[in-house]
Amino acid sequence: MKIAGVNLSGVPLLPVLGAVLAGQLFASHFTDYIFYGAALCAALCFAGIWFRRYPVALAAAFCCAGMLAVWISEPAENRLIGHEVRLTGVVAEVTPRAESQRLIADLNVGDGGDERIRTLVYYRNSEPPVEAGDVVSVKGVMTEPFDKPVVEGEFSMEGFTRRRGITGRMNVEYGELKIIREASGFMHSIRMLRRRISDVIHAAGVSGDCAAT
Repeated sequence: MKIAGVNLSGVPLLPVLGAVLAGQLFASHFTDYIFYGAALCAALCFAGIWFRRYPVALAAAFCCAGMLAVWISEPAENRLIGHEVRLTGVVAEVTPRAESQRLIADLNVGDGGDERIRTLVYYRNSEPPVEAGDVVSVKGVMTEPFDKPVVEGEFSMEGFTRRRGITGRMNVEYGELKIIREASGFMHSIRMLRRRISDVIHAAGVSGDCAAT
């Protein structure tokens, strides 16, 4: 098989599929950087063609295709809008605040939990502190993921939710969030180490300010 005059008959299929999967995983976990990742892959593709490193060019092209496929894919319709539900799922992202926590969680629905809804969860308490990777149970009313702006041009969460594939939002009251299983594994260890370093830096900064006064 030839594409643009390049013979690809000897290219193994497994690395190509791996490149597509890598692009999809990158786009799913780093949604804010999809365009940067795709641009980098495109640059690698052109560089590979220029220097006749065709396997590199091909892998970069398919990795870019995997990223763009995630970006243009339409999320499934959320059938739970308007219903009060208790769902269980894995937390993908956490933004802690002074007296609350904002989570992005992939919540299981359906008879066997084979369908997932990516949901923006506002938990109205800082306890218990939730980590990315935790399995949680939340209860609340599922609503539309963003409020449409009243005034044209007003800020809306639409872009934020669409980039992340979020199709629902829940406001969860205190006591209606339970951690079923804490996160584990290598990435959890990295996040905990990063948090400890951040705490140390913050404490050192506070101590230095106090000493200065």
